[in-house]
Amino acid sequence: MTELPPQLRLVRDFFFKQALTLPPERSHLHQPGLIKCQTIFRLEDLRKHLNNPFLHLEFLQIVSGGKLVDMQAARCAKIASAVRLNS
Repeated sequence: MTELPPQLRLVRDFFFKQALTLPPERSHLHQPGLIKCQTIFRLEDLRKHLNNPFLHLEFLQIVSGGKLVDMQAARCAKIASAVRLNS
Protein backbone atom coordinates (compact mmCIF):
# COMPACT_ATOMS: atom_id res chain seq x y z
CA MET A 1 0.00 0.00 0.00
CA THR A 2 1.29 3.44 -0.90
CA GLU A 3 2.09 5.79 1.96
CA LEU A 4 0.11 9.07 1.98
CA PRO A 5 1.99 12.35 1.63
CA PRO A 6 2.34 14.26 4.95
CA GLN A 7 -0.40 16.81 4.16
CA LEU A 8 -2.93 14.12 3.29
CA ARG A 9 -2.02 12.19 6.45
CA LEU A 10 -2.89 15.30 8.49
CA VAL A 11 -6.25 15.60 6.74
CA ARG A 12 -6.97 11.89 7.20
CA ASP A 13 -6.09 12.01 10.90
CA PHE A 14 -8.19 15.15 11.42
CA PHE A 15 -11.16 13.52 9.70
CA PHE A 16 -11.02 10.25 11.64
CA LYS A 17 -10.20 11.77 15.04
CA GLN A 18 -12.37 14.90 15.03
CA ALA A 19 -14.78 15.21 12.12
CA LEU A 20 -16.34 11.76 12.49
CA THR A 21 -17.17 12.48 16.13
CA LEU A 22 -19.39 15.46 15.27
CA PRO A 23 -23.10 15.27 16.02
CA PRO A 24 -25.29 14.74 12.92
CA GLU A 25 -26.63 18.34 12.98
CA ARG A 26 -23.13 19.76 12.36
CA SER A 27 -22.42 20.05 8.63
CA HIS A 28 -18.78 21.16 8.81
CA LEU A 29 -15.70 21.45 10.99
CA HIS A 30 -12.87 23.90 10.41
CA GLN A 31 -9.37 23.59 11.81
CA PRO A 32 -7.42 26.80 11.13
CA GLY A 33 -3.74 26.17 10.44
CA LEU A 34 -4.14 22.40 10.13
CA ILE A 35 -1.84 22.38 7.11
CA LYS A 36 0.92 24.95 6.76
CA CYS A 37 1.62 26.04 3.15
CA GLN A 38 -1.01 23.67 1.79
CA THR A 39 -0.71 22.55 -1.81
CA ILE A 40 -3.47 19.92 -1.93
CA PHE A 41 -6.31 22.12 -3.20
CA ARG A 42 -5.56 25.69 -4.24
CA LEU A 43 -7.88 28.64 -4.80
CA GLU A 44 -7.28 28.22 -8.54
CA ASP A 45 -8.62 24.65 -8.26
CA LEU A 46 -11.77 25.92 -6.53
CA ARG A 47 -12.32 28.54 -9.24
CA LYS A 48 -11.97 25.87 -11.92
CA HIS A 49 -14.64 23.73 -10.26
CA LEU A 50 -16.97 26.69 -9.65
CA ASN A 51 -16.77 27.64 -13.33
CA ASN A 52 -17.83 24.14 -14.40
CA PRO A 53 -21.30 24.52 -15.97
CA PHE A 54 -22.21 21.00 -14.86
CA LEU A 55 -21.61 21.72 -11.16
CA HIS A 56 -24.82 21.22 -9.17
CA LEU A 57 -25.15 23.57 -6.22
CA GLU A 58 -26.70 20.75 -4.19
CA PHE A 59 -23.23 19.15 -4.06
CA LEU A 60 -21.45 22.30 -2.90
CA GLN A 61 -21.13 23.87 0.54
CA ILE A 62 -19.08 27.00 1.11
CA VAL A 63 -18.56 28.17 4.68
CA SER A 64 -17.59 31.74 5.53
CA GLY A 65 -17.27 32.99 9.08
CA GLY A 66 -18.60 29.69 10.38
CA LYS A 67 -21.87 30.02 8.43
CA LEU A 68 -22.99 28.37 5.20
CA VAL A 69 -23.04 30.71 2.21
CA ASP A 70 -26.38 30.73 0.36
CA MET A 71 -25.51 29.78 -3.21
CA GLN A 72 -29.04 29.98 -4.66
CA ALA A 73 -28.37 33.44 -6.13
CA ALA A 74 -25.49 31.90 -8.11
CA ARG A 75 -27.83 29.50 -9.93
CA CYS A 76 -28.30 30.18 -13.61
CA ALA A 77 -29.84 28.56 -16.66
CA LYS A 78 -29.04 28.68 -20.36
CA ILE A 79 -30.98 27.66 -23.43
CA ALA A 80 -28.82 25.55 -25.77
CA SER A 81 -30.29 23.85 -28.84
CA ALA A 82 -33.80 24.53 -27.48
CA VAL A 83 -33.03 22.57 -24.28
CA ARG A 84 -32.88 24.29 -20.88
CA LEU A 85 -29.62 23.61 -19.04
CA ASN A 86 -29.62 24.27 -15.28
CA SER A 87 -26.52 24.84 -13.22
